Amino acid sequence: MGNPKKKVELPEGEVRLPSAEHMFEATTIYFGKNPAESIVCDSRAEAELLLAIAETGYRGPISIPTTEEGCRKLHQRLQDRLTRARAHIEELARERAGSERLQAQIVEILWRWFIHGVPQNLRKTPTNAAHEQQAEQVIE
Repeated sequence: MGNPKKKVELPEGEVRLPSAEHMFEATTIYFGKNPAESIVCDSRAEAELLLAIAETGYRGPISIPTTEEGCRKLHQRLQDRLTRARAHIEELARERAGSERLQAQIVEILWRWFIHGVPQNLRKTPTNAAHEQQAEQVIE
């Protein structure tokens, strides 16, 4: 059957996960406040994976592995990819922008695009689509 997946909807709001030592809530992720929405996960590995995804700013539907081991492996792959991408984005900004302020702005925009994709209004021309494809290849 391959790798079974389940769908989870990440709601809006600030995300938090109680410590692993918390007896009753170690696998519950909370979003927002007053009242907070919660997702009760099947394992701590699943909760940590969803927390890592939510901390990037992504909200909405997501497919994740159903097994604890699958969640643990995907979490590690995600962390590795995010670390490499962030370093590459910061390097690009340092090489192409003079001031630290401009570098920070470039990093913020490229990071958002990396997580959420390039806005549709910037994808109209073939040139922008070609650049996006090249950027995706570099980051992978």
